Amino acid sequence: MSRLIRYVKCWLRFRIYYYFKIFRPSNFKIKGRLYFDLFSFIDFQKDSELTIGENVSLRKTRLYLHDSDCVLGSQIKMMDAVVFIKNSKVDIGGNSKFNKIDFSLYDHSSFKSGKHTLLDGSKNGVSGFYAEKATVEWGDNVNHYAYSKCIQSTWRSGSNIFINWGTQIRCESALTMGDNILISYDCIIFDTNTHSTDHMDRRKEIQQGYPNSSIQFEEDKKKIVKKPIIIGNDVWIGMRTIILKGTELGNQVIVGSGSVVSGLKVNEASKIAGNPARNL
Repeated sequence: MSRLIRYVKCWLRFRIYYYFKIFRPSNFKIKGRLYFDLFSFIDFQKDSELTIGENVSLRKTRLYLHDSDCVLGSQIKMMDAVVFIKNSKVDIGGNSKFNKIDFSLYDHSSFKSGKHTLLDGSKNGVSGFYAEKATVEWGDNVNHYAYSKCIQSTWRSGSNIFINWGTQIRCESALTMGDNILISYDCIIFDTNTHSTDHMDRRKEIQQGYPNSSIQFEEDKKKIVKKPIIIGNDVWIGMRTIILKGTELGNQVIVGSGSVVSGLKVNEASKIAGNPARNL
């Protein structure tokens, strides 16, 4: 019941602010026309900075802002997306699209993308993007269909990136991507082991109920090995490839389908494949 009351209050407040400028706080700014329907719930704190660009659609969208600076460029569509931002800065360029995606940013995270950013544009697919205490910066024309998790780390990408369906990205150290990159279906890109290599540490996690009823303690997290991943310009990563921590792919590298690349430094213009991956 309390949740329903909250939604009703959010629904009314946003529409009052939108249609009646006299009631808007000074930090609530709307540029251009905003389109939304009965299912669009908007929640934000009074000290948030919100600027909404032109021709933005918020149909069946839940957008929550808490103590945040949020700038949405022109022609953005959110549709069935759930976007939750807390104490974070978000700056999204024009012509962006959200559809059936959970997009979350938490304490002190920062997300910035250029023009033509796509976060799951299909009506049939579900992807997601999550960041906590992280810095994420993307260039122009980034097409993200993956499920990504970025925690206490940095993810910087250039322009013209395509990450296809089924791909999972885990960034807990650092992920750096250049320009003009193709990442195929069902790839895994992890810069972390996610668990300790000591069996007693893993046993303790399971006995404590991980992941259903507990989380990893800080002392356990410190034992997890993490190393940055670097992907150069004009790289093509084939279907169901696994890229693990410490890997560096030079410019123009091609990684064959089904390869496993773990901590390998690959020279420019190389072609690699296999498990473990080797030069062709």
